[in-house]
Amino acid sequence: MDPECGLDFGSVPYVVDLFKRARRERVPLSGTLDLTYRCNFRCVHCYVGHLVQQARSESGELDTGQMVRVLNGAADAGCMFLLLSGGEPLLREDFVQVYTAARRLGMLVTVFTNASLLNEEHLEVFGEYPPRMVEVTLYGASSATYERITGTRGSFATVHNGIERLLGAGLSVGLKSMVLRDNVHEISAMARLAQDLGLPYRVDPLVTPRLDGDCRPLAQRVEPELAAEVEFGIERQASAMAQVLELRRTGRLEGAPSDRLFRCGAGQASFHVGPAGFMHPCLISPGIACDTLTPGFAEAWKTITAAVDRATWTDPGRCATCHRALLCGYCAGLFLLEGVSPAEPPEYLCRLGERKAQLIGVDEPEVAVVTAT
Repeated sequence: MDPECGLDFGSVPYVVDLFKRARRERVPLSGTLDLTYRCNFRCVHCYVGHLVQQARSESGELDTGQMVRVLNGAADAGCMFLLLSGGEPLLREDFVQVYTAARRLGMLVTVFTNASLLNEEHLEVFGEYPPRMVEVTLYGASSATYERITGTRGSFATVHNGIERLLGAGLSVGLKSMVLRDNVHEISAMARLAQDLGLPYRVDPLVTPRLDGDCRPLAQRVEPELAAEVEFGIERQASAMAQVLELRRTGRLEGAPSDRLFRCGAGQASFHVGPAGFMHPCLISPGIACDTLTPGFAEAWKTITAAVDRATWTDPGRCATCHRALLCGYCAGLFLLEGVSPAEPPEYLCRLGERKAQLIGVDEPEVAVVTAT
């Protein structure tokens, strides 16, 4: 499990060591490129829900040549793992050209998609240049739940048809779900579907505000105790977290200084570039931004890493010494979006971390303490 972007790259100890070195040397080993924020779905919880209906001409998206320039710069800087996402990336008419450029640069590419717009051209290029994985979001196990969440009639059938086409083409496919009030009763059924298909499945229980600060998506958060139980009900996620905590306990995974705002690899070993070409430490840290085109990717990366290194809390408060900091979902970007700080963290995250600690059986200070270095 890549601790920087939530992708599964294999052995947890191996990935931790790999990103540890990348952070130390400030190599952008992992990156996300959002090709568009436009989408054919209208999901109730979407963090870019205010942008999905934009017209292409009004979106400010980079053109094909500019996207390829970003990819060339990322490859030159050392990017190995690339996520192409959105919005719905397959809405881009030039998706095949951008994807092919990334693969020809030697990047290991994962594509996040709802799979409803998959066509023969996509399958052909995936066959010629196989992605590391195509990860498809499931919103429910019934058409009623699917359409309630996506706001799109027929979405259940089109997504499942897309999954079948991907599998029929022999591609590596993963499934995931957001844990929402509207679908939590069907998570177990979606997990069984993935198991029946022999596919990896993961869930994400932490719904975030929209990038413009709109907190309406938070109405879809389930109670934190239930969210923790659903997440750790997926065996591979509980196992991966247990390994990370053990690495922290033994000192192989280092802590961060107690006053540091960004404690993950965001802006240290990973980056996010939005559709308009601006680089951020991560998706939900839009307040730190640098244009990748004018100074170039390398200069933008230097600017972002410097900003991340300077970002500290004047009053780190409770989060600085909390031994559940690896479990609760501590996230600098999320704190900024919700207008809170480690001095007074959201009750939701505290309760989430407490229940996870109970479930995994490691609620001891020496296991996951964040220490100054």
